[in-house]
Amino acid sequence: MIIKSIDLFHIRLPLKFSFETSFGVIDKRPALIIKFTTQDNIEGYGESSPLYVPISEGETLDISIEILKKILPSLIGKTIDDLNELNKLTEIVPGYPVTKIGIQGAYFHALSQERTQPINQIFNINSNNTIEVGESVGIKENIDLVIKEVDNFLNKGFKRVKIKIKPGFDYEVIKQVRKNYPNVMLGADANSAYKIKDINNLKKLDEFSLSFMEQPFAEQDYLAFIEYKKQCLTPICLDESITDLSSCKNIHELGFCDIVNIKPARIGSFSESLAIHDYCFKNNIPLFGGGRFETGIGRHLNAALYSLPGFTLPADMTPPIEYFPEDITDPIFQVNKGIHTISKTFEVKKEILQKYLIDFFTWE
Repeated sequence: MIIKSIDLFHIRLPLKFSFETSFGVIDKRPALIIKFTTQDNIEGYGESSPLYVPISEGETLDISIEILKKILPSLIGKTIDDLNELNKLTEIVPGYPVTKIGIQGAYFHALSQERTQPINQIFNINSNNTIEVGESVGIKENIDLVIKEVDNFLNKGFKRVKIKIKPGFDYEVIKQVRKNYPNVMLGADANSAYKIKDINNLKKLDEFSLSFMEQPFAEQDYLAFIEYKKQCLTPICLDESITDLSSCKNIHELGFCDIVNIKPARIGSFSESLAIHDYCFKNNIPLFGGGRFETGIGRHLNAALYSLPGFTLPADMTPPIEYFPEDITDPIFQVNKGIHTISKTFEVKKEILQKYLIDFFTWE
């Protein structure tokens, strides 16, 4: 594959709802869309999803744009025969996983068209044609609002519900949800809100037969994870702690890698995500795929990855139409009764891309 030109679109999409963070109210979502055009006029699209402010990582929108302006021009005219070659070219600026995932996405989208293969078969010939999808319920003002949202998701057919928890908003919430839905696949997501001193409280959640406890402690608080494993029965699901294959192997050897939530944007590489998948599959570690507030571009590419055989638990893949006024892909990313059917490929609705365009860069 020879890259003839690259376009970078900075778009800003309004959210259907707003949410408050320590940085203020967020009601819009930026996205950086990368388009490769090959010498054969094939167009491949990828998406980077940095935020305006450093809520979950240090990479912000402004930083990502500057990094891409350094990397993308260096790819013009290059023959990229495999992903290793692409990785070498992007390492002129080390790090920045959230930024770089859009480059790999554009490569895989173009490669699937060049080979006339579905994207998921580019990742693995034994991929599935559908994936199960679950949903997450955020921290609410009261338990009744949590129950209302769980009701909504289950009525739509989602296969698993994950409840966000924090100290003081955990036991009673999970107790009520489990009472209302005794047979639903239920998980908890702590977003690193707990410390080793809180393990006795987390142990109380064992009575509710949760499928997992996601990221209860800070990503490198290994002592807390090890102590949790000694005292608690609910399996640990790791999210932020898994940054690459090496971290996955190390944590597995330490004995607290029960389940892994893979987010390619956090890892910064579809190839590294594939390596983590293969390791977990070989070692019988269940996987599910995570997401961010992405457009259909990021959703379609991630879903293709999550169709691999090691992803045995429902993915976090809310359709973009649930949080944006419109999706920018054709077909749009859809979930029907908790099932997403993998698209062989997708196109980008260029008129919608232009509608939300904030800035544009091009290199030839």
